[in-house]
Amino acid sequence: DKGSMLEANTAQVDELHADISKWQQRATKLEKRLRKEREEVKESNVQLENETAQSLEELKEQMTALKAELIEESERRAALEMELEGKTAGLEQLEGLEVEAGQADVESRRELERVMREKEEMEADVADLS
Repeated sequence: DKGSMLEANTAQVDELHADISKWQQRATKLEKRLRKEREEVKESNVQLENETAQSLEELKEQMTALKAELIEESERRAALEMELEGKTAGLEQLEGLEVEAGQADVESRRELERVMREKEEMEADVADLS
């Protein structure tokens, strides 16, 4: 009776050892998988950090270029505004001259009309004398 119990216990111990061995193998496989995944995550993180740093550098370069472009556009605008002011002043001066010329033209016409009237009067006087 004790012998069969001992055999049964030995069989149970052997089963437990086999189960323990299976669990150890599973644990080892899981540890390897976990290490591999951790390494992949590290590599992925390094790659992401590198890509992020590169993207950041590209963005900085783009911002620098955009700032330079903005400064250039501001300078161009200021130059155009100055040119416009100059042209506006010139136009105002021309308008003033045009008004003066118009007034001079009116005065010249009046003078011409006066001279023509005097000529007609003189011709009439000459005709009367003849």
